[in-house]
Amino acid sequence: MAEDAGGSNVSLYLLGMPIVFLVFYFILDAKVRAPKFLSFGLQVSVFIAFFIGLVFVPTLLRTSLFGSKMRQSRVAPPVILIKDAIAELSNVRQFPDDMPERLSKLDDVWTPNSAWTYTDAKYPFYKTHKGECTKPEKPYNVVILSFESFRAYSLKLFNESEAIEATPFLSELAHRPESSYFAKHYTNAHPTIGGFMALHTSLLPHSTQTVAMAFIANHLESFVSLAKANGYQSVYVAGSDPDWDRQRNWANQWYDKVIFRPETDERDRLIMQDAVAWLKSERDPSKPFILTTFFISNHMPFHIIDKDTVVTEEKALPRAILNTMHYDDVVLSEFFDAVKDEPWFDDTIFIVTADHGLDLGDRGVAPDYNNIRAEAMRIPLVIYGKHPRLPRGKQTMMSSHIDVGPTILDLLGICDDNAFMGQSLLQSQRINPVVAYKQGRASVFTDSGSAYMLPEGDTMYYEAGDTWQRNDVYEAHKDDAEKLKKRANDLSLIIDYLYQNNTFYPPKAIGK
Repeated sequence: MAEDAGGSNVSLYLLGMPIVFLVFYFILDAKVRAPKFLSFGLQVSVFIAFFIGLVFVPTLLRTSLFGSKMRQSRVAPPVILIKDAIAELSNVRQFPDDMPERLSKLDDVWTPNSAWTYTDAKYPFYKTHKGECTKPEKPYNVVILSFESFRAYSLKLFNESEAIEATPFLSELAHRPESSYFAKHYTNAHPTIGGFMALHTSLLPHSTQTVAMAFIANHLESFVSLAKANGYQSVYVAGSDPDWDRQRNWANQWYDKVIFRPETDERDRLIMQDAVAWLKSERDPSKPFILTTFFISNHMPFHIIDKDTVVTEEKALPRAILNTMHYDDVVLSEFFDAVKDEPWFDDTIFIVTADHGLDLGDRGVAPDYNNIRAEAMRIPLVIYGKHPRLPRGKQTMMSSHIDVGPTILDLLGICDDNAFMGQSLLQSQRINPVVAYKQGRASVFTDSGSAYMLPEGDTMYYEAGDTWQRNDVYEAHKDDAEKLKKRANDLSLIIDYLYQNNTFYPPKAIGK
């Protein structure tokens, strides 16, 4: 109950409703005489109806009380919370007895970053930086713009076979002299809340459970909380209701402020106006800042938002998405126009990415929301800024969302202890493969080939040149495929264990 999405122990408030109702009833009964036409039987019936409506319904069913637009679908009364908690027990992964030994041999499945020292097998990813931390000559700000469902497959910048240029501004931004864009960038989780958590915590997801919901009491830091410990102010601008999938719980822990206005009606142009307002008039100009926003308008079923941003009349989902992507590209252009003359603009790093991609039936079957192959996981990453250490131009190294946080902190000159699994993209060589998990499925992307594993045990393998994973060649590369499968399975065992035992961070690790 203390971990409920709508707020700690909000569900307990509902238990007070029977008392409120009964007090109200007896006061009313003492003061008001029942009309003569209301027989005793009808009085009893009315009492029972009100009792059911005002007592049993709020305590047994989900309610819109205390809620914003979508909170009623998440805030649950005690009976439902207890039922769900019991049901979740069946999803808890069981581990072999030799887990301590496996943790001590983590190098077998995940190569530690050589720039850091690892000292505690109980917290195997928790590390301390070795040597001197590279500080910039001046503080830099960070703006992260994450687009809903912006799959690289639909972007001409990343897929030359796409005939329609739906995002001309993003393409122009990527090719500016001050920019770099990563041609092999992936999210590690699906849907939005998975991308949100991977981007912030730099940790791979649990293999079967949604981290933000199943492990809400865990101690997990983010690049934002480490930056805050070093004097940064921060704001999260939510496109959709952050109560929906427990974003608010984590955003409240990591950010100074969460901005969400239901009246924006999930229109990104209005949401970005809120972001611009904070940047221009609400922030503390004496401190560097981090602003993160998750756009929402490019969401299934991709209804046209602005007739002026239509680029195709085609109705099929893989084509309809181009219209909402173009709308968001226009919003992105408007945002840059609104802030380009601000005094802090040249001291700011802008990161444009997505929460995830999406399978829109591109394989000739119905859309699969559990699919974590290339069309659902490969997304844009464009970094723009005048920071002297930023790479420039097209980058071909493999990267994923868990690398974004370490890259930001590297650019800011923050080397605090952390449990991040990603690596700074300022490094020239990839240390580990890109890994993604969802509902028992796993994907592994490497420069030499990629593998996709289903819960039933089936494995598909794609050669390095098969960018969009269209030709399964498992039989011809069985040994390579099984190696990637074993690595994904061994790693998920360790990741799941650390989530379920809350041992990514030692207690009160922040600020070290």
